[in-house]
Amino acid sequence: MSKYDGLEGNKFNRLTVIKRTKGKRYFYDCLCDCGKETSVNQYNIVAGLTKSCGCASVKDLTGVRFGKLVAIKPCGKKYNRTVWLCKCDCGKEVEVVGTALSSGNTSSCGCLSKPRGMFGTRLYNVWHTMKERCYVKSQTSYHNYGGRGIKVCDEWQEFIPFMKWAYENGYDENAKRGECTLDRIDPNGNYCPNNCRWVSWDIQANNKNTNVLIEHNGVVDTLSNHARKAGISPVLAETRKISGKSADDIFSVETLIKSKKVLQYDKNMNLIKIWNSSKEASEKTGYNAPSLRACLSGRTQTSKGYIWKYKEDE
Repeated sequence: MSKYDGLEGNKFNRLTVIKRTKGKRYFYDCLCDCGKETSVNQYNIVAGLTKSCGCASVKDLTGVRFGKLVAIKPCGKKYNRTVWLCKCDCGKEVEVVGTALSSGNTSSCGCLSKPRGMFGTRLYNVWHTMKERCYVKSQTSYHNYGGRGIKVCDEWQEFIPFMKWAYENGYDENAKRGECTLDRIDPNGNYCPNNCRWVSWDIQANNKNTNVLIEHNGVVDTLSNHARKAGISPVLAETRKISGKSADDIFSVETLIKSKKVLQYDKNMNLIKIWNSSKEASEKTGYNAPSLRACLSGRTQTSKGYIWKYKEDE
């Protein structure tokens, strides 16, 4: 008689021994406290090496909410990962891999997934891009959003609530490009109903935390806003500012931008050529105009290996 005979009915940790496993000499069928039956080596049962069907080694998600889902109990394995039985707020029960819950990849039974007919639409792309900016590190704008701690509220993690808010708060699907864009009222705040609105690109551009303010006639505002109020192009105002004009001259309708002669030096400050304007220098040399202007305005030291200066700066 083996010392492991007669284990039936005894409980070891979370396992209750039922009977010998058919066809396996050294194994017992056991019932785990979670309700699952499993076959366990007799030595491992008595020695305490196996304490459960495997559920004890899994993080307990029972009762934890993940979006619209609430985890009820573990119900099996898939790809060697624990599967949880969950109940959705819509009433439907669904089985979800635990890692999909904890990572946020699955937050409903599917009732709030991409709605038929909306995937790929303009509004859907707005919603999708909004989430990418906040959570996808490889997204080009992530450093300005998720990298600064900007998040999307729980309500807008699913598209349907976002779509409903959009149409109730001024979204126009027929608006021309740039006339109806999603903007955060507080540029340091999260994406949520109380902090978002639909505005034009011009308004949104003046609501960035990177804007440089300038004072004119006792009013502090962005360069673009001052320019529009004065009736001139924001691009013209920026050009005047770079050229060193005063605030009065920047926003003056009468002020004309006179072409300045440009001096081209090598790195040893040996004069190479005098150009009539930066435009001429760019066109004749084939060098990038914005790069030349960056050097002329002092933002960079050289451009294309040369030093560039306005003649009057000498």
